[in-house]
Amino acid sequence: MRVCFFFSCLEVRIAGPAFLLGQLELLWGQCKHSVLPPVYSTEFVVSEKNHAFVIQQDGEDVERVEVADDLTARLEALVYLQLASSSKDLMLLHAASVVRSKNAVVLMGPSGAGKSTLSLLSVQAGFRYLSDEFIWSDGHSLWGLPRSIQFDLRVDEPSKRPALFNSNRFVDRRMKDVHGQLATSPIYPLLDCEVATMPVLPTQVHWVVIEQSKHTKLSPMKPLEMLAVIHEHAFIRPKCDIGQLIDVQHCSRLHWENPEHAVALIKDWGK
Repeated sequence: MRVCFFFSCLEVRIAGPAFLLGQLELLWGQCKHSVLPPVYSTEFVVSEKNHAFVIQQDGEDVERVEVADDLTARLEALVYLQLASSSKDLMLLHAASVVRSKNAVVLMGPSGAGKSTLSLLSVQAGFRYLSDEFIWSDGHSLWGLPRSIQFDLRVDEPSKRPALFNSNRFVDRRMKDVHGQLATSPIYPLLDCEVATMPVLPTQVHWVVIEQSKHTKLSPMKPLEMLAVIHEHAFIRPKCDIGQLIDVQHCSRLHWENPEHAVALIKDWGK
């Protein structure tokens, strides 16, 4: 069995066991149509040999995985590594982004700051989704990797889950955490109508640094401060000029406690 996905200008073909391809379809189902014409391509073949899984990339063995629960995460890592090398002439940013009325909102913050939570609630509030993890820019437009919105959740008991995760759209993915323990990662697959499928040519971009706090407030930042944050969150040092996407009136810091209130502040700007 084989599947094909498109990430920015990279085409990725994958052959492997049905359970693996099913998990990848759940994760990358909205990446099956190219946003940009492919410039690079790579092929992964996953096969079971001697009670383990061998991952080949373009005909060469690159990794041996002993446990099936680790396979999807290891293949993801290899794909994202290839993705970074194929994005060397662009800005590749660890960020989330949503779009409304040609206005893009880019959310930056460390893991756990709330990028996925605010992305999900923004989509439910009427924004189109670009990504909750990878954003590209060539200095003129923005596009993302529209993988399903994924959360890191340690609480397995449904009664103890935050209300946000009660939607029947969520699918639980069992995977190992950094300590090797099995954990639940709820995944929220996106519908076609919720995803921005073409590069966005925004009339304005609102760059937002987010962090959880004891209050919810959107406050201005200086453009040079924001530029430093952008470089901090770039997987690769930007080679394109993104100065024209940064406006003195559209650089903000969002402290948030209540996610619905935070999205309301974002929505007011994105009208």
